[in-house]
Amino acid sequence: MNAHLVLEEYAPAPSVDSRSASRPALVTLSARTGQQLIEQARRLRDHLRDQPLGSVQLSDLAFTLQVGRDVMEERLATLVVS
Repeated sequence: MNAHLVLEEYAPAPSVDSRSASRPALVTLSARTGQQLIEQARRLRDHLRDQPLGSVQLSDLAFTLQVGRDVMEERLATLVVS
């Protein structure tokens, strides 16, 4: 009878803040028309400008924009690092 045992030193997972700070995120927008898409981008820009620096988690924003919205005809996807 054989047995195998693997021992490994415990390494805690990095905190969410350190992972998201160095990782780019895909920020997506969609709208029915090109003009509405431009307006969506402006509204997102204005919203982010009004937030205190560092208060918005980029990974959370990207996730919500990818999953929590309907996909429409006009689309924009941007790889963002900050």
